[in-house]
Amino acid sequence: MRKNVGGSLRDRREINLRLILVSGKTKEFLFSPNDSAADIAKHVYDNWPMDWEEEQVSSPNILRLIYQGRFLHGNVTLGVFHYMNQLLMLAK
Repeated sequence: MRKNVGGSLRDRREINLRLILVSGKTKEFLFSPNDSAADIAKHVYDNWPMDWEEEQVSSPNILRLIYQGRFLHGNVTLGVFHYMNQLLMLAK
């Protein structure tokens, strides 16, 4: 399943996704192509990086993911995008 980069062996189909906060801070996570934008927001919220503590949000529903200038809605999965490797993340 999903985990922070730097762990053990991973499924070849997993996507190494770099999330970028508006502040410019970044963190890489591994996700399945079947993971949706809502899954990503929940996973990031549940595993909020310690060095992002100043930007901690109160709910995963506050997080918005943007790819190529478009908001990703909750049910959109990563598998529909080819060569995606980074997302901008906003707190609503």
